[in-house]
Amino acid sequence: MTRKDYKLIAQHIWNASSICTDAGDEDTRNFIADYIVKPIVVDLKADNERFDPIRFVNACGYADEILN
Repeated sequence: MTRKDYKLIAQHIWNASSICTDAGDEDTRNFIADYIVKPIVVDLKADNERFDPIRFVNACGYADEILN
């Protein structure tokens, strides 16, 4: 995968999480973090050793939930 692909995935996750945040739906936002973002990070890191999980999590809008 290319950086362009990673950005596309992160943008879609950002869009979904923004909808949840705007609606005050923290349960779904947490679900996205636990069952979508975290597993994707593991798989992308396994696929590409140069993959930067911190940059990806930030791009998805989940730095506070996942990195802290």
